[in-house]
Formats: sequence, structure tokens, C-alpha cells
Amino acid sequence: MDTVGAIFEWIWAHGRAADTAEALEPLAASLGIADSRAALGAPDVKTRPDMFAEGEMARLGELPVGISRF
Repeated sequence: MDTVGAIFEWIWAHGRAADTAEALEPLAASLGIADSRAALGAPDVKTRPDMFAEGEMARLGELPVGISRF
């Protein structure tokens, strides 16, 4: 299974928590990541501020909202 598949199963198939580094430690270990806190803080995993400014990602802001809970 690839990394994305493992993360998807962790959260959605098994309903496990993914809201803290501590909650993700078993998943990180299974993926060969020794320090989940350092991995989550790495710049490579953070969203780039300009990610939604151009290209296909910019179109996300134009999608209609189906249902809002606010």
C-alpha cells in the first residue's frame, strides 16, 4: 500500500485520530517515520500560501458551495 492509501485507511477506514502528532505516531512508525512531530513540522508538508493562486487549484475558489453548516 502506498503512503496516501495508508493515511486514508488510518483516518477513514479505521476512524483513527489524526489531529495530533501523538495520535499519528503509530501510523508514522508504520511508514518508517521516526519522529512524527518533526515530520509534521517540515516545510514540505505545509501548504504553500500561493498554492491556490493559479492553475487548476485556483479553480477551487470558484466551485459552488453545496451545503454549509454556518
